[in-house]
Amino acid sequence: MDDEWGYTLTFEVDKNATTFRFAGAELPAANGFYRESGAWVSGNTYPLQGGLIEGSKMANGKWRVKADVTVLPATSSSLAKRVTFDTVFEK
Repeated sequence: MDDEWGYTLTFEVDKNATTFRFAGAELPAANGFYRESGAWVSGNTYPLQGGLIEGSKMANGKWRVKADVTVLPATSSSLAKRVTFDTVFEK
């Protein structure tokens, strides 16, 4: 059985920023997208519809990012999905 699954949430932040915050109507300015990957998913990319993404650069160069966003798939038969996380990322 092939059960591998994952997702990617991408968005743009100014390269000189040390903090960022995109909420609600500001999300389109961040060019945010959500994409699922795996054997049994379509692999389509969907724009972020609402919520919040914020982050701050830490002293060690890593980023702490918090997200609570809504993704609305392209088909009317699919339900909106909420994506949340609070984690530290490396460049």
